[in-house]
Amino acid sequence: MLLILPRTKADLHSASAMERINELEAIVKRSLTAFTEHVDRTHWYGKEREMVSYYAFGFLVKECRAGSALFDPAQIAIESRVPQIEGPKRKKQVCKDVCIWSEPGQNCWDADHKSTVAPMLIMEWKYNTSKIFAYDQDWLEQYSFAREDFIGLCVSLDLRKDRIRLNTAVVRNGISTTDWLRP
Repeated sequence: MLLILPRTKADLHSASAMERINELEAIVKRSLTAFTEHVDRTHWYGKEREMVSYYAFGFLVKECRAGSALFDPAQIAIESRVPQIEGPKRKKQVCKDVCIWSEPGQNCWDADHKSTVAPMLIMEWKYNTSKIFAYDQDWLEQYSFAREDFIGLCVSLDLRKDRIRLNTAVVRNGISTTDWLRP
């Protein structure tokens, strides 16, 4: 006889958080693939801020679906403040290229106006390099450590050749996986 014990609230939260983050990872993978294929096919050009904006409003927002982890365009923020990782001489919050929050209009500020709320996703971009920026990767590893309901992404997009070069790293629970997405 197989005995199935009920899950605790913590187990249920953990499972739903992991499902939501896995779904969000798939959403970002689809939208980033569509973006890079479009840029490659059309020879679109822009620098980092233009890339971030075009990706977020032209591709990521199209992935919003009722009932999914990304259900409202207002969950997406560009240059959004997030709580800073602890350390000497650090600001209380820092701005990140793209964040996806769990609720529309959400940000890092809690009810007491303190920077304590973390997004579900932080994406850091670099332009005209195919290398992952070590500072961003290290920062995301530290930020994601012990945050099971978070995913970090480093995106480097080099447009200087005939064919674009994309390099990515995904960061979850303090561990980076490079070559997360290759066109």
